[in-house]
Amino acid sequence: MCIKAFNGVIMKFFYTFFILPSIFITTTLFNIIVASGETLDPQCGKSRETLDYCMKDINSIERPIPQSIQEIHEVCSAFVTGMKCTDDYLTRCIDQRERKIIESEIYGAKHLYDHLCRNRNFQTNFLKHLDCIISIQSRWNACSDKFVREVKEDISKHFSQEAAQKRYVDFCCNRLMYENCVYDEAMTKCSTDSANFIREITIEDLEFYNED
Repeated sequence: MCIKAFNGVIMKFFYTFFILPSIFITTTLFNIIVASGETLDPQCGKSRETLDYCMKDINSIERPIPQSIQEIHEVCSAFVTGMKCTDDYLTRCIDQRERKIIESEIYGAKHLYDHLCRNRNFQTNFLKHLDCIISIQSRWNACSDKFVREVKEDISKHFSQEAAQKRYVDFCCNRLMYENCVYDEAMTKCSTDSANFIREITIEDLEFYNED
């Protein structure tokens, strides 16, 4: 059930990485936990309240798009705290098989956060191109929503082994359209340098999504 609940949703997290990560993480994990229907601890009954608590530090951040090194550190600290709390909850309340599936699905999201929090060059470039990121966020959101919707539809149509090749082709087409959707908007509103940085982010996002 976890895979079905998570299908097509992880890319939305990558976009929310620039907007409001806590809402997506909390909602997604809550849906997964409800879908799994299994807990190991009698204290695990109030999943939503627990996950809201885990993300409270991120919820308290006034500007979810970090605009300085200090704000990047604040977001990273809040994310690390929130994910540790969430990991502890998964360990305590979700059986091992379901937990491994969930952990594999959120690996890409964790990696991107790790990239922002530990890679100084990425931090520098992120802040350098911040105006571009902010200026296209509305369109980026629309591109992301469309990509997620189409991938979810493709997944729902192609469950059989025989359909695996068709699913892969569809994903590649959707992937290219998403990449171009974001890049074209960046080229319209930003410098070529900024647009190329945005494209690198979307490509890396999709690499992790494709690994799943």
